[in-house]
Amino acid sequence: MASLPKKSIDRLGERLRVSESITPGDLQLLDQFRTEHLPALDVVVRELCRVLPDTPPPAARLKTVTTIFDKLRREGGMKLSRMQDIAGVRIVVLGGRPAQDLTVAALDQLFAPDCRIIDRRRLPSHGYRAVHVIPEIEGKRVEVQVRTERQNRWAQIVERLADKWGRQIRYGGDPNEPDAIVQPGATRMDVWQQLKEISEIIEDVEREEARVIAPGGDLTTEIDREHLREELRGADDLLRSLGGLAL
Repeated sequence: MASLPKKSIDRLGERLRVSESITPGDLQLLDQFRTEHLPALDVVVRELCRVLPDTPPPAARLKTVTTIFDKLRREGGMKLSRMQDIAGVRIVVLGGRPAQDLTVAALDQLFAPDCRIIDRRRLPSHGYRAVHVIPEIEGKRVEVQVRTERQNRWAQIVERLADKWGRQIRYGGDPNEPDAIVQPGATRMDVWQQLKEISEIIEDVEREEARVIAPGGDLTTEIDREHLREELRGADDLLRSLGGLAL
């Protein structure tokens, strides 16, 4: 079967954006468009396994019909042909920010010249942090999310909460029933605000750890580092408690 032309893909995207439901014909076209990304996704996964043998196995997926539909409606100017995360891979690196930086540099070189980097540590999306490496393989983009263990732990908890509290929290919206009590003295909104603060703490700690490790790094005082470690311990305690609750 021939690949869908770019104009046909974008016309499909415009129909999906304004439709209340997807017609069987458009659903078939969207499934074809998604499936066309599988060869590129397979190439990226194989290459990741080859060059990162000590990293936990990557998690790969195609974006679902529902999440494509929602993204088109949420981001009004986006063309379906330019959506960069139809195919996605997540890898979690061990060793914090230094290992994350090394991994990103290695992938950038591996997939050059058709590769784009988006640093969500500097430009977080409502608390979400990672580095996205986006190679283009034979005209199809694959978004590789490179996360540290802490970043991944935070993101997994937010994903779980979004399933229960509404997907809109991932994009800046408030939880459904924001005043509902989920912990003694804490509402859903309170917990969501705490999670965004934890994201900032994780970034501060990982950035500081990278400076300590770097030769000739600009070290803060031991008092400042202990303060960051204490904040991180509190953040870890909260994440553990959230992970064990039926929120």
